[in-house]
Formats: sequence, structure tokens, C-alpha cells
Amino acid sequence: SADSVDATDSAPGTTRAGQARVPERFAFPVAMLCIRAAARLSMQVTHEARARRRELLLQGASMLNQCDHASLLAHVHESIAETYVAIPVNLSPRMPGSAHVDRGLGCVESYPSLHAETFVLPCSDKRLDAQLAVEHLLHAITTLQLTLPSCSSASLPSLMVVLARVRRKAIECFAFLSQVHSSKGQWDKALEMLHKAFQCARPLQLAS
Repeated sequence: SADSVDATDSAPGTTRAGQARVPERFAFPVAMLCIRAAARLSMQVTHEARARRRELLLQGASMLNQCDHASLLAHVHESIAETYVAIPVNLSPRMPGSAHVDRGLGCVESYPSLHAETFVLPCSDKRLDAQLAVEHLLHAITTLQLTLPSCSSASLPSLMVVLARVRRKAIECFAFLSQVHSSKGQWDKALEMLHKAFQCARPLQLAS
């Protein structure tokens, strides 16, 4: 019916076909339940926990309206990207009860993106994971850039911080993919990935 949202959207962060339909008036509350449930799994490092967190985030993203919840949707896609790419845990001393922990590359999946200072890719050749991660990062970048012209002057600085962080992560993904292709002698692909990295690094042209 017209009063329902299909959870099989065409964006990179959508759920599988056959997903139960959620009435439109309940879409946002259900999306927030999924996102909050995923947040509880953010510090768990097992493959099963990463997969479950990703599925919850994908379900939440599929029920968010890009026009009404652009900033939140971008955060969700950034979090989905983190479930694909392993990074070390370096908890900030400012976080209550935290201590410096470094488990090494490839051992853990993520920590909350708000506290992430770096986005380090695995040492091993996990090309598919990096490709999937960068798809969601690019979706987040596009969503944020579409939001910039209509955002208020008060919210612009925080939005730019998020955009800069997501762009940096995408650059690191493309740089990693370029190294993978170079190691295999796939020079055209390596150059393509570098070109995409430079595109992400280009200064934003904001309308005055």
C-alpha cells in the first residue's frame, strides 16, 4: 500500500528482497530501534557480531527518508562501512572507563565513529571488504553534500566535520585498493583508484 515502506531500497545500504514491509508511520521509530541495537554491538569483535550489526544498520538505513534524515543516514552508512573494514581500537582517555587498547590490525572491526581518529585498513588483501566499505562511504558523502545547501549556518560546522571524516575514510579505502591492484600488476585499476582518491580529496565548492 501507499502507507508502507519497502525495505528493499535501491541504495547501497538496503536489505534483502522479501523483507517485511513496515507501515510508513512506524518506519522511523523502527529504524532507530535497529540503529540503537546495532550500537550495542559496536565493541564486539566477532564475525557474527559484525554481521549482525551490519544487518541491523542495513535495515535501519532502508527505512530512513533521505530528505528528512540525511545526516543520520550518512552516519549509518559510515557505520556500515566500518563493519567491513578492520581497524585497531585506540580508545580515547576522555571516554569514561576507557584505556588505551591496541589489538593490532585485522583483529577488531570498529569503535564508535564519533571517537574514531583514524580509519586503518587491514594489512591483508581484503579487496572485496574495502570495495563494499567505500560504496557506503560514497553514499554517505553524496547524502551529506546534498544536505549542505539547505543546512543552517549553525549546523554547517558540525556537518563539515562529519563530511571531512567520511571523505578521509574513503580516500584511505581507495589508497588501499590502489595498493592491492599495484601488487597484482593491475596498473589501470590502480590508477583508477588513485584518481577516485584525488576526487574525494578535492576542496568543496560551497555556494556563497
